[in-house]
Amino acid sequence: MKFLNTVSKQKIVASLLGIVTAALIYFPYYALTDNHTKLNCSVFLILGIVLLWVPTESLAALFAVDLFFEIGLVLLLVFISTITSLHAWPIYLLIILILAVWIGMVLLKNQSLTSKNRQVVAIRLISMLIFAILAYLSGFYALLMASPVGLMVSGITIYIGIGLFIYYLILAASIWQNWFKGSISWVMIIIAIVFHMFFAYNLSPETMLIPGICEVIIVLLLLRMNMLLEK
Repeated sequence: MKFLNTVSKQKIVASLLGIVTAALIYFPYYALTDNHTKLNCSVFLILGIVLLWVPTESLAALFAVDLFFEIGLVLLLVFISTITSLHAWPIYLLIILILAVWIGMVLLKNQSLTSKNRQVVAIRLISMLIFAILAYLSGFYALLMASPVGLMVSGITIYIGIGLFIYYLILAASIWQNWFKGSISWVMIIIAIVFHMFFAYNLSPETMLIPGICEVIIVLLLLRMNMLLEK
């Protein structure tokens, strides 16, 4: 029997870690986490493992997979946000394991699109994480405003919040595509910033501090990525 190649071994390790992580999320009791959140995160990890072994050669298929991974990361952020208040060291180990498994799945699935420059790969991963934070916050504020006890804002602001949530997911999936560079990348980011500023204008500045910092980081990362890709 032929020995497994390196990629197959990496997929096996990622799959095993993914199963362990899904079990650690779903089965233990977390005081502030509901079963629905745990189930969503566990199902995402299992489906992510399945996708690792499904051939996806076309750019459109990889875009769809990356979009799925980004949605999953938002779900994981929801879970992480509920367990960090427990302040126990095993919780932080679980968070590290969750992020490590997610990063492993993204890298293994995007091997055909991965740049040889490690800085570009790191920038793309960090950008996906920041886009997930922005999507999470935009969606959270949109749901808060739409609730009966929400903020008194216009309906269009709620729709912009929902639109930003979706657009940040698309940006995260797009960043691995070879066409996401130069003027195209800048136009897409500027669109997000403009709508984000309008969204922030209708909310209190305090609630938009973290998203604003994230936007600045994204701009700096995009500038660096384009400089590396032009070499």
